[in-house]
Amino acid sequence: MFSLNETCRGRAKLTVAGGQMKVHITLRGKKIMNLYPGHAKDAPDHVDAWLSPVEETVVYEDGYSDTVHAFDVPVSVIGKDFDLALIGTKGVWYDHKVSVSDPLTLDGTPVSLTEASATEKSAGSHEKLSLSHAEQFSVYYEDGCAVVTIRGEGQILLVPHGKKALEELAANRTVLTQGVNNAYLISTSGMDLAAKCGALDSIRFCSLKENDWFIPEPVDAMKDGKMLYAGKYSAPDFERLVAGGCNLVLANTMLRHKPQVIEKFEELGIPVIIEKANYEKDPLGRLEWIKFYGLLFGRLDEATAYFDSQVKRLGSLSAHERTGATVAFFALNSKGGVSIRRNSDYVVSMIKMAGGEYALEKIAGDSEGGMSSINVTMEDFSMAAHDADVLVYNGTIETRPRDMKDFVSKSPAFADFKAVRNGAVYTTDKDFFQKTTGIAEFILDMNMVVRAADGKVADRVANRVADRVVSPTIYLKKLSE
Repeated sequence: MFSLNETCRGRAKLTVAGGQMKVHITLRGKKIMNLYPGHAKDAPDHVDAWLSPVEETVVYEDGYSDTVHAFDVPVSVIGKDFDLALIGTKGVWYDHKVSVSDPLTLDGTPVSLTEASATEKSAGSHEKLSLSHAEQFSVYYEDGCAVVTIRGEGQILLVPHGKKALEELAANRTVLTQGVNNAYLISTSGMDLAAKCGALDSIRFCSLKENDWFIPEPVDAMKDGKMLYAGKYSAPDFERLVAGGCNLVLANTMLRHKPQVIEKFEELGIPVIIEKANYEKDPLGRLEWIKFYGLLFGRLDEATAYFDSQVKRLGSLSAHERTGATVAFFALNSKGGVSIRRNSDYVVSMIKMAGGEYALEKIAGDSEGGMSSINVTMEDFSMAAHDADVLVYNGTIETRPRDMKDFVSKSPAFADFKAVRNGAVYTTDKDFFQKTTGIAEFILDMNMVVRAADGKVADRVANRVADRVVSPTIYLKKLSE
């Protein structure tokens, strides 16, 4: 199976010259060696018609760059499936069907044939799993099975226990039995999603040691021997995984940077799924990936109930209510600079959903094609954050300040910041990024903070924040004097 590289956003470039169309597709690596416009059985006899790759450099959202294979594929018709066989490094030809549809001009105007979307065969009119915010995966049902599409990562076929999937339905898809167990979870942010939908028992192995977890569920499971450390994502303990009957690897896109690890899992016959919750720009889209985990581990009802409860909690917040309060979310790094989130990052979205404004917008830039965070100088940060109403120190990067005195000692410039003078400095704990299901809690906490900072709420709000500091689920902790 092949699919477009994730940096392509699901689209490929189609050109028309001399009455002929050709689509340029950029793939995920170098494992596909040739393509053939036709059936696999005919490819060996038509070497002259094989399509050869060109090498292209792509840059992922985390800043990693890679050289991958790209192909120019002849296209005879728009909107209909055609056969395109492929051969990889294993030397075996496989049949594949693709289509080119939804043509747009380079400026996004429909109809013209300058740019088109190259996609796998569509799901048609089958019943679909309801998703209100997530855009990086979709699910439809056919013949009692769930077909899961992860954007840029291919498809998974989840088959109920005791059922045999139709051969044509299973073709070119990763086939799993619903209610997967003995999984090796590499996607750290996925642990909280699995725990909250009651699927922790399905995860036998993880990629962090006990002391590196900041949420309680995996810590307790590892203490009880129910979950085992099986090496970090770049160097898994293959022997332990095989001996323990690992039957699924669930990772995020960082594993794509270690193709030799993926190839080893393939040799061992252990399927690998790359999830892309961290590519969701909408914070609730990230949270909605709990439905993916619920579906995978046979806990969809529990996952849906949890997601719906969190959306309901945010129902009291008006999407159009802006407080005018500005917030700087940041952390000092070990090199003397300041790490801030880019404008399109989901943390910034949560600040805005809470009614605040991002104080660092002018220096943050966008995250398209780059990392979700950026390092800036202390001078640039001071200019942007000096008059911010609220400062939030990201306690996941370096040790968070103990109190206001400790915070100000980190930089003399902080003493004159508006938020410091007004006592509006908060921190997060180490669990901030691991606690994926706390999105609603963070937004609600932030809403109270920005409303109090904007002067629209009396001491009742400030006291409520202070009272909730003792709660183990609170995200924002106010620094004491």
